[in-house]
Amino acid sequence: MVSCVVFCLGIALQTGASTFPTFVVGRLFAGCGVGLVSTLVPMYQSECSPRWIRGTVISSYQWAISIGILLASIVDNGTKDRHDHSAWRIPIAIQSIWAFVLFLGMSWLPETPRWLIMKGSDDAATTSLSRLTSLNEEHPVLQAELREIRATLAIERKTGQNSYRDCFRSAQNKVAFRTLTAISVLALQQLTGVVFIGSYGTTFFANVGIKNPFLVTVAVNVVQTGMTIHGMWGIEKLGRRPLLLGGAIVMSVSAYLIAILGVATSVGDVAPQRAVIALVCLYYAAYASTWAPVGWTLPNEIIPLSVRAKSMSLAVAIHWLCTWAVSFISPYLANSGPGDAGLGVKIFFIWGSTTSISGVFTYFCVPETKGLSLEQVDLLYRHSTPLLSTRYRCELLATSSSLLFQVDLENAAEAKEKVAMELINTSAHRTLVGVAMIIFSAFGGILLGYDTGTINGILQMQDWLRTFGNPVSEEYNIQPTVALFSVTTSVESLVVSILSAGTFLGALGGAPIGDAIGRRSGILVSCIVFCFGISLQTGATNLPTFIVGRFFAGFGVGLTSTLIPMYQSECAPKWIRGVVVSCYSLTITIGLLLASVINNSTKARSDHSAWRIPIAVQFIWVSVLFSGMMWLPETPRWLARNGERNAAAKSLSRLRLLSADDPQVQAELQEIFAALEQEDEMERGTYRDCFRFTRSRIALRTFSAIVLQALQQLTGITFIFYYGTTFFANAGIRNPFLVSVAVNVVNMGMTIPGIWGVDKFGRRPLLIWGAAIIVVTLYLVAILDVTTSVRDLATERAVIALVCVYIASFAATWGPIVWVITGEIFPLNIRAKGISLSAASHWIWNWAISFAAPYLVNRGTGNADLGVKVFFIWGTACAICALFTWFAIPETKGLSLEEIDNLYRGWKAFRHGSFHREPHIAVSQTMSVELGQKDHL
Repeated sequence: MVSCVVFCLGIALQTGASTFPTFVVGRLFAGCGVGLVSTLVPMYQSECSPRWIRGTVISSYQWAISIGILLASIVDNGTKDRHDHSAWRIPIAIQSIWAFVLFLGMSWLPETPRWLIMKGSDDAATTSLSRLTSLNEEHPVLQAELREIRATLAIERKTGQNSYRDCFRSAQNKVAFRTLTAISVLALQQLTGVVFIGSYGTTFFANVGIKNPFLVTVAVNVVQTGMTIHGMWGIEKLGRRPLLLGGAIVMSVSAYLIAILGVATSVGDVAPQRAVIALVCLYYAAYASTWAPVGWTLPNEIIPLSVRAKSMSLAVAIHWLCTWAVSFISPYLANSGPGDAGLGVKIFFIWGSTTSISGVFTYFCVPETKGLSLEQVDLLYRHSTPLLSTRYRCELLATSSSLLFQVDLENAAEAKEKVAMELINTSAHRTLVGVAMIIFSAFGGILLGYDTGTINGILQMQDWLRTFGNPVSEEYNIQPTVALFSVTTSVESLVVSILSAGTFLGALGGAPIGDAIGRRSGILVSCIVFCFGISLQTGATNLPTFIVGRFFAGFGVGLTSTLIPMYQSECAPKWIRGVVVSCYSLTITIGLLLASVINNSTKARSDHSAWRIPIAVQFIWVSVLFSGMMWLPETPRWLARNGERNAAAKSLSRLRLLSADDPQVQAELQEIFAALEQEDEMERGTYRDCFRFTRSRIALRTFSAIVLQALQQLTGITFIFYYGTTFFANAGIRNPFLVSVAVNVVNMGMTIPGIWGVDKFGRRPLLIWGAAIIVVTLYLVAILDVTTSVRDLATERAVIALVCVYIASFAATWGPIVWVITGEIFPLNIRAKGISLSAASHWIWNWAISFAAPYLVNRGTGNADLGVKVFFIWGTACAICALFTWFAIPETKGLSLEEIDNLYRGWKAFRHGSFHREPHIAVSQTMSVELGQKDHL
C-alpha cells in the first residue's frame, strides 16, 4: 500500500511536469514504487498461496505485467496523433487508476500468515490463514499448516539467519546458494533481451524499415499477453525446470535467426520484414510462457522465510539494475551514429548468447519445486542438489514432510495427526479451481459488450460513413472545406438495431439448441455463427452485406446470452453462484471498454482499417471462448436431464475437483435427480408450461424474468452504449470518444463491487437501491438540459459526472444481478426455455430502444428532437424498476437451484425477511432424497 502511494506521487509529478527535472524526479518516484511492488507482490503471493497452485498464482503477476504493456501500447497508439500535452499526459495519468485499484484491493486482503508468525502474532496468523483457505480457525488442516510454518521458522532461527549478511552465509540449508540462484534467475530474465523489445521495440522496428511499427508493437504485446496464460498453466503442469530449459532453447534459436536475417538479407524487403516480425513474436511467445512467469515464481519460493524479504529485495534490485543496464546501453549498441556500435538487428546475437547461458545455468543450478510447500522446498535444498531435485521432490510428495522435520512436536499423537492432515485435499481449495473453470465461460460476455461498443464508435468514423453513407449537403456541413459524409436516421437505426433482431432470434434459439445438444455444445455453435457474422462485416463493401453480417453476429450473441448464464447457473456451487453469473456482466463491461479504447485508437485512420480493425479483433475473443469451452465439461444437470448419470457424476467431479464417488458429489447428484423427478411429475417442460399457474408459481417466475430483462434495457443503458459517442457529440461535449472511454472504465470498474455484493447483500437490496440512485441521476441530467446549455463547460462536466454516477449504479446493481436472477429462478425441466424467453425479452427491448432512440433524440423531419430530455423517459422507467422489484422479486442469496423451487412454493409477498431461512428448513421435507444411509447424508 505504501508503494501505491509512492507510485502515485511519481505519476502526479510526471503528469503535471512542465520542466525536464520535474519529469525525471517523477520517473524516479514511480520507479521506486514499482520496485517496491515487484519485491512485495510476488512475495505476498508465494506466502499466501496453496502449494498446488502457487506457481500459477505468482505467474499471474507476470501476466498482469504483460496486460499492462499491452494496454500501454494500445493507449499510446490511440493518443500519438494528438497535438497537445494530452498526447503524453493521458497515458501517464491512466496509471493512477491501476494504483488506486491495487490500493483498494490490498486494503481488504489479509497480511501473510508467515510474516505474522515471524513477528509472533500467532492469533492474527490463524485468522489470516483462515480467510485465505476458507477454513475454520480450528480446522485440523489449518492448524497443521501453521505448525509446519512454526517448525521451519524455528530451524531457521537456530541458525541465526536474520540479516543481509546471512543471505550469503554457508549453512546446511544452502541459503547462500539459494540467494545467488534467485539473483541470477531474475538477472538472466532481463538479459534475454526482452527489455530491449519492451523499451525500444517501436524505435527498433522503425529503424530497420518495418512499416507501421506502432501496430507491430501492439501485435507483439498481444502475443506476450496471450502466451503468458499458457505459462501460468504449464508451470504447475510441466514444472519449473522444463519450462526454463525449453524456453531458453527456443528463445536462443529465434534470436540467432533474427540476427542472421539481419546479416544475410535486407530487412527493408517485405519478405525479411515478415520473417523478422514472426521470429520476434516467436521469441516473445517463448519468453512469455517460460522465463517471464517462472522467473518471478522460482525466486519467491526457494528463499527461507527468515531472510526471504532481504534476499528477494536483493534479487529484485539486481533485476532492476540489469533492466537499467540493458535499457541504458541498448541504444548505443543498436543505433547508427557517432559513438554508437551500429549493430541494428545484429544485437540479437548478444541476446541469443545470454539466453544460451540462461539454459546452461538452469540445468546445473535450478531445482524442481513444483507441488512442494515453501517448507518442503527447504528440505529439498538440505538433502538434494538441483540435478537430483526431481527424484527427491517425488519422495517428498510421497511421504509426509512432517516425518522429515527434526522438530520436537508436543507428542507423537500430534505428529501423527499432522501427517494425516497434510494428506487431505480440502474441498475448499479444490472448489476454487472448479469455480475458476466455470467463470471462464463468462468470457462470452466480451462478444456482447465489444460488439455493442464497437458500433458506438464506428458510426462516427469518417471512412465508414464515406463507404456506406452519402455526402453531407453544404447547408448542414459545419466544415465547408472538408467533404463530410453521413447516414440517414433510418440507416443508422437499422445498422444498430439489426444486431438486436439477430440476438432476439438467437436467444429464442438457445432453448432448443441447449436442450438438444447441450449447453456447452450450444456455446461452441454460437461461436461459429458469430465468426461468420464478423467475417461478413469485416469484408463488407456495401451496406446490405454489412447488415447481414450484423444480423448473424447478433444471432451468435443471442445464443450465448441464453446459454452462458444457464451454463454458469447449472455448474456453480450455490454459495458463490451469484458471483459466478455476475462475471458474465463484468465481461460485457470489459468488452465495452476494450471496444471504446480500440475505437479511440483507430478513429483517425483514413482508410478502411479505421473500422475493420475494431471489427476483426472480435475473432480473438471468440477464438479464446471456443478453445476454453472445448476443454470445459457439459453441465451435470443437463446430463442428468438426459439420463446420463455416470457422465453427470464425472462432470460434477471435474467441476468440484473431487472423485466421482465422493459423498459430496453423490449427495449433490441425488438432490439434482430428486428435484428432476419431482418436476417431471408436475410439469412436462414445454413453452406452454412456462406460463402455467402451478403451486411452484412457474408463470410468476417466467413473468418476473421477462420483465426484469425488459426493465434492464429500459434503464436507458442501451442508449448510452449504442449511441453514447454520437449523443455526446451532438450534445456539444468535446472529445466524445474520450468521454465514452471514461464511461466504460466506470462501467467495468463498478461491476466488480456488484459481483462482490450480490452474494454479500443479496439480490433485492441492490436492485431497489440501484434503481433509486439511477432515477435521481437521470432526472438531474434531463433537468440540466432544460435549465441550462450543455455547451457550457460547467454544465458539460456536470452531465459527464452524472452519467458516470448513473453508469456506476447500473454496473453495480441492475447490470449483473438481472442475469443472476434469470439464470437461477427456473426449475430444471423448463430452465432452457425460461431463460431463452427472458433473453429474448432482453433483446426485443434492446432492438426497440436501439431502433427508436435515433428518432427520439435526433433533429430533423420525422424526429422528436428530445436530445438530453430523453433521460426523463429512462428515469421514469427506473422508478418502475424499483416498484417491480419490491413486489415481485424474492431473495435467493445462498440457495441451491433446487432450494429456490421450494422458496417459490412457500413464498408470500412482503415476507422478505424469511425468504433466506425457510428453504433450509423445508428442503429436507419436500425433496425425496434417498442416500441409502443416514450417516452418508
